[in-house]
Amino acid sequence: MSFDINAGERVLIKGGNGSGKSTVLKVLAGVHRHFTGECKWKGESIVRPTLIDMRRRGIVFLPQHGYSIGSLTVREFCSIIVGRVAREVASRQIVNVVCRSLSPEQRISDLSGGEQQSLALAGVLSQDASLYILDEPFRSLDQDRRQAFARELMQRFSDRQATLVMTDHEDVLGDLGFVDRVEHV
Repeated sequence: MSFDINAGERVLIKGGNGSGKSTVLKVLAGVHRHFTGECKWKGESIVRPTLIDMRRRGIVFLPQHGYSIGSLTVREFCSIIVGRVAREVASRQIVNVVCRSLSPEQRISDLSGGEQQSLALAGVLSQDASLYILDEPFRSLDQDRRQAFARELMQRFSDRQATLVMTDHEDVLGDLGFVDRVEHV
C-alpha cells in the first residue's frame, strides 16, 4: 500500500474487519515497525517515536482501544486536559461538557467504554498538533456524543491546516461530507 497525505487533508481509511486499517494507522504513528517501506511526516522518518518525539513533531495518536489512564480519577484527568485548552474556547467547551457529565471522584477504569472513549477523545482534541491519527474515535459512543464529537472535529479542522487521518466503522464524518478522500485497505 502506498499513498501520500497532504498537510491539511482529512483522510478516512476504510476496509472490512481485519483488513489492516488499524495497522496502517499504527505505521503512520510510528508505533508499528514490522513493515517494509518508509513512513515520513514533514520529511522525517517515523519509527518508534517516544511521546516526546510525537509531541515535538506535532503528531497525536488515538489508538483503537484508547490509552491506559484508568488509575486517574475523572477530576485528575480533566484538570490535565482543561489546562491544555485554556487558550481555545471551542475545545474547552467540549472538554467541560464531557468532564461535567461524569462523577469527578470516579476512577476512569470504572467508567463505561463510551465514557472512557469520550475522555480519551477530549484529551486528544485538547492537544495542538499538525497531524491527528484517530483509530475508531467514535467507538463505543452513543449517538448524542458521536454527533457532538463529530461537530467538534469538523469545527477544529475546518479552519486549520491540521491533518486528520482516521478510521471509522460508522463513517460519521464521511456521511457528513467532511473527509477530503477515502483510502481503502
